[in-house]
Amino acid sequence: MSTRSSISLKVNEDTIRTIYCHFDGYLSHNGKILLEHYDTYEKVEALIALGDLSVLGASTECKIGHSFDTPIKGLCIAYERDRGETGCKAATSYMITQALRRHGQAYNYVFRDGNWYMGTSNEILAPEMCIEN
Repeated sequence: MSTRSSISLKVNEDTIRTIYCHFDGYLSHNGKILLEHYDTYEKVEALIALGDLSVLGASTECKIGHSFDTPIKGLCIAYERDRGETGCKAATSYMITQALRRHGQAYNYVFRDGNWYMGTSNEILAPEMCIEN
């Protein structure tokens, strides 16, 4: 069973880029990985550039032999890059509520102003929902 999540990057005041992640959206998994490995705008931007994910990993690299069928532990498994699917690019939204309603996910993670914020279902992410180490 999977716990779906969204991972978003606030690009500017008007734009949010969002990807879907199918597996283990819980704070104890995806939240922890995001905090520990995606702590700069550039790293989050590289993650979002992968498009929708089957599994979030600690690295966006694609090492030789890594694929959906033969994943290498710790690497992201992306639908387009690792499975050959189409239509999996990040969605660009102009309102946070649009970004959060993409796949009916249980958890939403948004990187903005150098911090990760988390919310559940379709709730708006408030500053008090900042995830801290």
